[in-house]
Amino acid sequence: MMSLRRLPALLVLGALACGGDPPPKTDTVVIYENDINARDTVPTPPPSRLGRMQLFSEPVGGTCSSKTLRGLSDIAREISYTADSPRRAIVLSIGQPPRVFEPLSLQIVATDADGRNRVQEVLYVGFSADGQVTVGTRQFASTGTENISERQPLSTDERSNAIKFAQRILEMCSGGR
Repeated sequence: MMSLRRLPALLVLGALACGGDPPPKTDTVVIYENDINARDTVPTPPPSRLGRMQLFSEPVGGTCSSKTLRGLSDIAREISYTADSPRRAIVLSIGQPPRVFEPLSLQIVATDADGRNRVQEVLYVGFSADGQVTVGTRQFASTGTENISERQPLSTDERSNAIKFAQRILEMCSGGR
């Protein structure tokens, strides 16, 4: 009969003979998947691309156009402004009266392309009749060598800037009423 003291040595020899790894030494620490003290091996994500295009900067050069909308829509008029620098398309929807704050929504689309890549950032904001932001999102997308897509709600500062920017576009294009 075999002694129990020799059993661990025989198990190690058996594992080595079968091509398996020897069992861990007693001073070896095994980290299991659910160990809360284990280090996170997920790589940190790249920095956000949102906000790199200057959507709220003062437009330099460009053209305004306006069209009146009739029907059952909440939109009375739509102002379009194409800015040259930085290049972007701006659409400001004006709500039906009575509204203390005339803008109903604002959309800004900035696009940049270099032949292989196309980068676009879109900002959309909806306004209440008293001038509060009711909805606001910012999206980034790139196609070409990098295919990236991001979306997030507007920050408090971006909401404030959107209100001011909508008023500025309305002032600039007020001749189109």
